[in-house]
Amino acid sequence: MIHELIELLDGHLSSPVINPLRQIGVFHCRQPQQLHAVPIHQPSIVLVLKGTKRITFSSRCEVFKAGDLALLPAGSELLMENIPCCRQQEYLALCLGFAPPTVERFLASYGAQLNWNEQQELLKAAAPQSFIQIMQQRVAWCMQGDTENHILNDLQQQELLSVCGHHRLLGLLLQSKQSSWGQRVSAVIALDLGRKWKIADVCRALTVSESALRRNLHGEGTSFSDLLEQARLVAGLALLQETAQPVSQVAAAVGYQSQSRFTERFKQRFGLTPRQLKQSRQSVPSQVPEPVTTLAESGETLTESG
Repeated sequence: MIHELIELLDGHLSSPVINPLRQIGVFHCRQPQQLHAVPIHQPSIVLVLKGTKRITFSSRCEVFKAGDLALLPAGSELLMENIPCCRQQEYLALCLGFAPPTVERFLASYGAQLNWNEQQELLKAAAPQSFIQIMQQRVAWCMQGDTENHILNDLQQQELLSVCGHHRLLGLLLQSKQSSWGQRVSAVIALDLGRKWKIADVCRALTVSESALRRNLHGEGTSFSDLLEQARLVAGLALLQETAQPVSQVAAAVGYQSQSRFTERFKQRFGLTPRQLKQSRQSVPSQVPEPVTTLAESGETLTESG
């Protein structure tokens, strides 16, 4: 099953024009990547398909191989290392985030049926076959371009959470049953990253006063401007990992009018420039050895010394 999913993604990434899958993050490189301070705004699952991922957060460090799931709780900030495998010279993974409304509907429908004492607080787990099967269906659906079907998207996400619940994998992923204000704000911003967001726009979407929202965000140690920038940079990271779009196009797509400003903030956040990230997706140039010239070819003769 996992090989079929890999073949599907290989075909997607080899397309001359790659349209992002939108509802799924595709992370791909041919050279090692190290990404600092990657913010996780909503509960997220990474499925590693090729190579190795190393994640460090909260003094914990885990190594994930092909077929492993990384179960990432909202509110965490990670050091991520993506390492291509030696044989395939490639790293490939999928990332799926669960927006607050989806999690709330899942908990309202199935939360009472789950024995939370049995849900393990795991950062790493082997991917169940049923999870991989649903992800394959989801990738195929996204490739068809029908990602605006919000009902189907929500049902697929709840199905994936149900699989994780059945295998007792929700302990860490959904450790906070209540969505934070930061999560809610980030989810609204993510709906249209190119928009010139103002806090009043988000307040209307969340039906909360501006003073209350600022106070709640301050209580969580963040602010509207911080969340806006983080959402844009994370979206830019995802586009650079999946598509061949030039940096200027990526910057504009996530709401930056200046490419240089995007590059500056991207490097400050993740520890490398967008161009360096794009270069890591290219194969390492093979070193062609210089031809060895023999004495006969050079016309020189070997003489005895002394």
